[in-house]
Amino acid sequence: RTGGMEAGGGEGVSPRGNDAEVEGLLAAARQDCLTGKWNEIVRKLERRVTAGDNKCLSLAAYYYLALFRLRRYARIAEHIEQVRFQGPSPDRAEAETEAPFVLQWVHAEYPIHLGDLRKGLDRLYGLLHGAQGLQQRYYEKMQSDVGSADLVPLSDVETVRLDLVGTLSLQQAWERRGRV
Repeated sequence: RTGGMEAGGGEGVSPRGNDAEVEGLLAAARQDCLTGKWNEIVRKLERRVTAGDNKCLSLAAYYYLALFRLRRYARIAEHIEQVRFQGPSPDRAEAETEAPFVLQWVHAEYPIHLGDLRKGLDRLYGLLHGAQGLQQRYYEKMQSDVGSADLVPLSDVETVRLDLVGTLSLQQAWERRGRV
């Protein structure tokens, strides 16, 4: 599955047609992101992203992350609403491309910085809900894959409820790791 790319590493959503120019821009943006050159990212990608060329959402993700890091929230608001992307959805087929998570997060977070707390929180909770649905689907798939092979992975020997996980329970699990 082509997944989203969190800024700073990983694989991004591949550009359609494997365009050499886009690949070069992605490599430069990745390097600038790793070195914290946010103004360079904005300078290199602004014309392409604001012109509505959203064939590669990874470029848009780097651009909007750079604007966010520079605290240019009004500039983000001018253009991000025109970007067409899909957030996490447990109902969508795995083969479909979704936007990089960082783009979804900036889209959800920037309204808070512009004073629209309700809109920002609604979007953040929507992002959380979609991510929880994907997580649940992943766990179900892993259980069916492992269950069909009659294997018990070490991580499933002791199932921990995520809502009960805290520092103390993590320390206790770490101490018990050698006894299993």
